[in-house]
Amino acid sequence: MPADPAQLADPTPPVQVCGIGKRYGELAALRAVDLEISAGEIVALLGPNGAGKTTLIRVLSTLVIPDEGTAAVAGHDVIGAPRHARANLGLVVGDERSWYWRLTAIENLDFFARLNGLSRTHGLARGAELLETFGIAAQRDNRVGRFSAGMRARLGLCRALLADPPVLILDEATRSIDPVGSLEFRDRIRVLAETSGKAVLMATHDLYEAAAASDRVVVLNHGAVVSRLTRPSAADLEACLREVAQG
Repeated sequence: MPADPAQLADPTPPVQVCGIGKRYGELAALRAVDLEISAGEIVALLGPNGAGKTTLIRVLSTLVIPDEGTAAVAGHDVIGAPRHARANLGLVVGDERSWYWRLTAIENLDFFARLNGLSRTHGLARGAELLETFGIAAQRDNRVGRFSAGMRARLGLCRALLADPPVLILDEATRSIDPVGSLEFRDRIRVLAETSGKAVLMATHDLYEAAAASDRVVVLNHGAVVSRLTRPSAADLEACLREVAQG
């Protein structure tokens, strides 16, 4: 679908993070993190285990309340208006296990569409449209329990987009997919951002994926932003991560 001109013209970034901090006892999971993502932009979060990537995603998804700072999704504060913030984002998680394995793809999407407030008619139509868009329409009446990891990843993307949110968050979404499937998935995310103006935040451990898929890369370490790179190469990211490991 073509990008909404009004959305692209809106000067307010769909994702705004300012001075976010989060502690778990003595552990500083996030330390004064700032981040903005514009409409149609893909930003990758990169860093070692424990860097704070998942904690930041949980804050934006309203699953974790920060100790300091502010964060907003499509202009809705994640603390003051969590329901509105959640309604404006779609979340795709690697190794997703919340599917109803005995139900078909379209039955699963119908169920989750109803949870998103869509009518049965609208939900079925939207689900069928997304299955077609992401190349798994032929599997609509097959049980999800028989799907490959790559097919489940595509189905997860369909579910995240049921309500057509302006923000899409991917947390290790390609972790269990083979290299060819990962490449196809990244290509679809790029087209989605360019054509519909979605703001995309993707957390990954794969520096090659971060370089290939994103407009910008934000590197975290010990809960803090240590580097910001615009359209870096994989070599640039490798050098950056070596510095992080050494320092």
